[in-house]
Amino acid sequence: PASGKAKKKVTLMGSGAILTEVVKAAQLLAEEGIEAEVFSVTSWSELARDGLACEQRALSGEEAGTAFIAQQLGKGSKAPIIAATDYVRAVP
Repeated sequence: PASGKAKKKVTLMGSGAILTEVVKAAQLLAEEGIEAEVFSVTSWSELARDGLACEQRALSGEEAGTAFIAQQLGKGSKAPIIAATDYVRAVP
């Protein structure tokens, strides 16, 4: 930007009914001059499984590859990542 200041950025991730609220949050952030990139997550479980599979391959000495979420977010991003979901799981 012309002012010399880096633009503030954030990554918002949401799923289910809460995604509507994530989009509203992005709009509010934009009004405050914060650029928000929104990702719609269809399966938190699949993202976790994919990441764990990459880690397990790396630990076993295989070519780990890059987890899907890392490919989407980009390796060089320094923006905070905020995830919101209405998924509830009972924990004993």
